[in-house]
Amino acid sequence: MGIKVDSTEKTESGELIKASTASRPIEIELESTTAGATRMRATAKNGAPLYDSPTATEIILRTEKLI
Repeated sequence: MGIKVDSTEKTESGELIKASTASRPIEIELESTTAGATRMRATAKNGAPLYDSPTATEIILRTEKLI
């Protein structure tokens, strides 16, 4: 997919990963919900007010395959 990680930071509930492709900023939030489960939320933007749901979904699906 050609995603480059720009930064990572700790949050109150977990971790926030900021990344980008050539044309889209991406944010991935990781939150530990139980000892064996982590909630993952991916957001990809396609222009200022628009979200790119297919890209965000693909990030989650590929992560699921790796796990």
